Amino acid sequence: MEITRFADLRPRTVRDILDDAFDLYREKFALLAGVSAVAYVPVMLTALAVLIGPYAAFVKSASQDGTNSSNASFAFFLQFLGLTLLVLPLLTVAQIMQTGATCIVVEDRMTGRETTVGSAWRRMLQRIGPLLAGAVATGFLSLILGAVLSGIGTFLAITMTLYTAQSIVLEQQGSRSALRRSWSLASHAFGKTLGFVLLTNLLGFFLWIGLYALILLILNLLLPTQEANPAAQQSQVFALTLCILGISLLLVAPISGIGATLLYYDLRVRREGIDIQAAAEEMSYPLAPDPFGGIAANPEPRPASEGKQKVPVAPS
Repeated sequence: MEITRFADLRPRTVRDILDDAFDLYREKFALLAGVSAVAYVPVMLTALAVLIGPYAAFVKSASQDGTNSSNASFAFFLQFLGLTLLVLPLLTVAQIMQTGATCIVVEDRMTGRETTVGSAWRRMLQRIGPLLAGAVATGFLSLILGAVLSGIGTFLAITMTLYTAQSIVLEQQGSRSALRRSWSLASHAFGKTLGFVLLTNLLGFFLWIGLYALILLILNLLLPTQEANPAAQQSQVFALTLCILGISLLLVAPISGIGATLLYYDLRVRREGIDIQAAAEEMSYPLAPDPFGGIAANPEPRPASEGKQKVPVAPS
């Protein structure tokens, strides 16, 4: 892992950001997967609880002769539609909470603090109100731009609001100021931010589908065929398919949050010199107010701590 602390930050390309994101994910896999699981497992359980019963009834009715299969199909369709309307908002909430907690994990890794799944979630939940408000605003913006510009508009909305969660959780900003902050950062590196959004969505999609296909193939090879009760086996396969989709999602989801947080700090290095500020704080040098109005400005310079050895100045 190249990035070890704030003072080691250097401007990076999108490729560097993704390399560091995968490195950090491997290093903190258990922690990041645990943070993601807390967000997505309840959604998975809700989907199973709502769908598995109607699907089993549908399979049983369809396997029998008679006229009930069409009624069962229609009932299952209505249940599936209801599940979609229920799960999509839950997925949105899970995604924003998972991103907020992931931001904390990344920041703690770069500042050398110890983090657990519980501590990351506790700190994230302290900002849950602004996070949800920011997610609602982002959703409306995506719908509006998506309706006007189709898929391009959706990606533009994601690009403009990419750093909202980081601004809310890491800078303690409200939802409105966080949206403005995100747009300010993204607009100064729009091409880089848009490229990151497009690349991470593409990589995430293929990783998700690939992981899903691999797990499903393994289970199909290991799962015994129940010739005496094919309806029960279809229900089991359906439940396993939902579980595999959920597990694949929670394993892939942290990569985007890690990358977005690293890119957020990368832009702050370029605009606000956060790496220089961190190095100065470590050496207890006083910091002057930020003339550019950066979020990390220190209006009251902190005097050097007593007992700290100052860097010697070479004689002229």
